Amino acid sequence: MYLKAVVSTEKLSTGKHSIKSVFKYDGGGLGKGGTITHNIDDKKTGEERIESTPPYVYSLDGMDCGMDEFSTVSDAYQKGEANHFNGVIDKVEINHLD
Repeated sequence: MYLKAVVSTEKLSTGKHSIKSVFKYDGGGLGKGGTITHNIDDKKTGEERIESTPPYVYSLDGMDCGMDEFSTVSDAYQKGEANHFNGVIDKVEINHLD
């Protein structure tokens, strides 16, 4: 199974924040692992080792931001709960680093 929750050590307070996730891939071919690190306002708030990644297709329902159209973002959601963020997302930036 590829899904693994990476949980922050801190709750997100009300207000504007910068949230950044960095995945450092092990490299060496398809489906390898890596480490994902989460930061809130440039402070590391979570890190987790991912042993393997999907070698070809990550998700059949695409990539969503602030919501998940077809499936729950996390098992932490209760059945019937909305799968969306109800705040404001000012900017999303995706960078591919070699």
